[in-house]
Amino acid sequence: MNTSCFTDSQITAILWQANAGNPMPALCHESGTSNATFYKECFKLGGMDASLMARRRSWKREAGALRR
Repeated sequence: MNTSCFTDSQITAILWQANAGNPMPALCHESGTSNATFYKECFKLGGMDASLMARRRSWKREAGALRR
């Protein structure tokens, strides 16, 4: 599985800037992501903050361990 090269706080900062009204192409260019990656992260992590994202990541890790 691929890991993100961005931290949780960086992802939330980019999403908050998009919600604040900054144009999406400019945000993608600044952060070095593609439009597809931006929309995927926006759909997956829309209203979360960094603490919720970390909790979600730990839940996914725990679920994977339980499946194995």
